[in-house]
Amino acid sequence: MIKFRSHYYETSSISCEWEIDSYIFKTGKPTILSTTSTYIPNMKGVKWRLQAYPFGDGRENKNYFSIFLFIHSATPIHASFSVRIKENGYKRSVEHHEFDSNNKSLGWPQFISLKTLIKNDVSKNGKFTLVFEGKLRRAFRTLKVKNNAFV
Repeated sequence: MIKFRSHYYETSSISCEWEIDSYIFKTGKPTILSTTSTYIPNMKGVKWRLQAYPFGDGRENKNYFSIFLFIHSATPIHASFSVRIKENGYKRSVEHHEFDSNNKSLGWPQFISLKTLIKNDVSKNGKFTLVFEGKLRRAFRTLKVKNNAFV
């Protein structure tokens, strides 16, 4: 008798460039920016979006630009991803994180200081571009084999 399990995975890559104009920093008012929630290719029923807080996520982060990735999925999703500022190459990465129904977001409350961002990027160009890239994997099926027959 032979018994084994075989896991099948869905994988997908996601990416976007998100241009943010300097007007948002001139208001001085806390706000939330968000990309449109989009379905992930090859992963039925799974959506993603980016969410940014130009004046930080919470009082303790008010001097920082905060950014988060949200994954909406009924089943666990394993992800590695990065966010980079196109104009200066500043980058933050996550090598592995598991998103699920109780853990829908991950990011950086202190991605970059407002002082650095405004001085170096926004004041020069009147805008800056966030480049997001991610790789996702989801186990969607396990086959059990017993006596050379699928169970």
